[in-house]
Amino acid sequence: MKYRIIAITILFTILFYSCEEESITLESFPTTAGNVEAINTSFNEYNETIGGFLYDDISFIYSSDENSEGDNLDFKNIYLSFQNTSNALSFYIKEDGFTYFDSALTNINTSNMESDAYLAYNNYHTSDVFVFTSNQIDNSDIFYSIGNYDNKTWSDPVNLEKINTDNNEADFNAYNNGVVFTSDESGNYDIYKIDVDITQTFKEWLELDEDVVKEGFDILNSDFDDICPHVNGNYIFFASNREGGYGGYDLYYSHYENGAWKEPVNFGANINTEYDEINPKTIYYSNFDNDLMFFSSNRTGGKGGFDIYYVGIPSIIY
Repeated sequence: MKYRIIAITILFTILFYSCEEESITLESFPTTAGNVEAINTSFNEYNETIGGFLYDDISFIYSSDENSEGDNLDFKNIYLSFQNTSNALSFYIKEDGFTYFDSALTNINTSNMESDAYLAYNNYHTSDVFVFTSNQIDNSDIFYSIGNYDNKTWSDPVNLEKINTDNNEADFNAYNNGVVFTSDESGNYDIYKIDVDITQTFKEWLELDEDVVKEGFDILNSDFDDICPHVNGNYIFFASNREGGYGGYDLYYSHYENGAWKEPVNFGANINTEYDEINPKTIYYSNFDNDLMFFSSNRTGGKGGFDIYYVGIPSIIY
């Protein structure tokens, strides 16, 4: 079977096949970062993954410690919509949310810290995959759950043992040529990659009992913490607290060109601050002339702790 990973898919076309596409005027996402106030609270909120989108509606999964009043992170699934009028973008949560992921979160959320969600779909949604990080007794490990769209059920989480070690592993993400994740086995967090046999499906690779060969993603890594890799098209986005930034963790990107990844580029002072910017997640939207990025930051002016922000970035994904 042909190996395919679709990190961002127009999942809702299945639900709205009878809808006629609305005519949307070409516009730009704001290039000044804005707070997604509809989601954020006085506790910590981290954007995690996009479950799919159609027109102006996004299936949005994020983590928050609001329910535990700051004790541990749980995933939340909402149906986020936006309006773009008068050069202002406003988000709101729709009441008729998309519930496909609710049963997954029932199995996944525990008294531990759950974060770093990643979603992959196959062609017919018979073996969708939800990958995430859970903090165990001594360290964090990567887990996965298999979903079936027909009956809206998800399996109990399975430890991804061929990647996990006695160190902390987190931030799993996949793309056409392999998978990436982070580990602190070197003493600080680095980004690692594993080449994947593209003749297999993603589910088959996850369940295959084999030894894997990982290598450091050297073009991205520094002597500091490099975390939160997110691959979209020919770009990888990540966060780092390396020297030369604006302070705390900054957001960076690297372009895959002519068979190689290029030196990382800092997103600059328009996005990064003296505080921490992490968890970059990007969306290509054909009706806009730039791309949309969500990220989390503990900068001043938010509602408290880490908040989720959005910003328009140059059209680079496709």
